[in-house]
Amino acid sequence: GGNFSSKIIIDKDDEAGRAAQAVNSLAAALEEREIENLNLQDELVKAMQLEVQEERQKIMAKLIQTNRLTSLGLLISSIAHNINTPNGVIKLAAQHLAGSWKDALPILEQVTKEEGDFTLGGLPFGVAKEEIRGATESVLNNAERVERVIQDLRAYNLGERNQFSQGVSVNLVVKEALTIIRAHGRQGEVSITPALASNLPEITANQSQLEQVVVNLLLNAMQAMPRNKGAVTVRTEYSAEENEVRIIVTDQGKGIPPEVRKHLFEAFFSTRIDKGGSGLGLYISNFIVSEHNGRLT
Repeated sequence: GGNFSSKIIIDKDDEAGRAAQAVNSLAAALEEREIENLNLQDELVKAMQLEVQEERQKIMAKLIQTNRLTSLGLLISSIAHNINTPNGVIKLAAQHLAGSWKDALPILEQVTKEEGDFTLGGLPFGVAKEEIRGATESVLNNAERVERVIQDLRAYNLGERNQFSQGVSVNLVVKEALTIIRAHGRQGEVSITPALASNLPEITANQSQLEQVVVNLLLNAMQAMPRNKGAVTVRTEYSAEENEVRIIVTDQGKGIPPEVRKHLFEAFFSTRIDKGGSGLGLYISNFIVSEHNGRLT
């Protein structure tokens, strides 16, 4: 019915009036019920509008995330191009230096025999020759590592499945990750103790990608240390029962609250945005582990 009101004027002493009064009461009750129904309809419409607004916000959040990922892809392409060119020059120069040093070494050793020891770069030749050999090898090895990382970045950007190899040692993955951490001096006053099992079977994997995962987990563990002090353990183990090779990183931090834990693998989620966190470390790590048919927990 519509929104209406009705009133009947009566004489209270009249029986017909009493009947009319009952009708008036019924009409008033109907009017109140009608108003209540209209109020409920308004509330329902508002609730529906709220749900639409929330859904719109969810969709917009996904669009924003997709846009940021697209921007990230463009940034990766730019970084890959700008790094690859100078790194190629470094790699060629290192190869040239290594070859030149190999040719020069017999001559310098002959000079030592004929005229005695001499200094080279402030060091005795006997010491300097090993230092120079190690330095040229280090430059070449690290240039090749940069090249592999750039290839991996491009593969992420293009959505390609990176090259997997058989016979990958998980213990070697951990050792290389520790080398990266120590080379960058990221440990500070945090100690990292490896505990590597001896019975690990080799796996089929992309070694460079798994190294990246372990580096991310170690960095997260180190950043969780109160006052940048504490101990981190990284260990490997094999479960014959479940046929699983595991890498386990343990720290002495205060842990992760449940409300944060459920967002850990989301892109751009970070509790350290104000301290330079990108919110991509665990997102990328989870993707890599999933590509290896594994689990990151």
